[in-house]
Amino acid sequence: MKNINKKIFVVAVALFACFSLYLTPIFSSSVTINQTVPTAKGWQDISAGSITGNSAGYGSVKLTLKTPEAVVFEVKAKKADGSWGPYTGSKVVWNVNQWYSNSYEYNLGKGTSVQARYQNFNWSLNSNQIEGTYNYH
Repeated sequence: MKNINKKIFVVAVALFACFSLYLTPIFSSSVTINQTVPTAKGWQDISAGSITGNSAGYGSVKLTLKTPEAVVFEVKAKKADGSWGPYTGSKVVWNVNQWYSNSYEYNLGKGTSVQARYQNFNWSLNSNQIEGTYNYH
């Protein structure tokens, strides 16, 4: 009986290990956003990330809270010479709980630093808040 329980335990652990591979996030870097949106369309940076594998050529953003009408996201990547490239891939996020892709200037290699920024879509003096996740692929 002990031998059967031991085999069941080993099989259960192996199945759990295999299943957990599917639960592992595919994102290279994931940044939690919980920030205010600058007034008068000023830009606000979010934390930089790093590509740990081959890039998918885009980042993705999903907001779970968005008090302004819409928010614009852009992303930049660090060049081989160490300088930052231009911001590209301007993407307007209109809805909450929906993923939006934010294209990079080109497909990025392993170890490339990337950083996104955002601003209010409309000129506003209101105090606005966004919460969500930005994934650097």
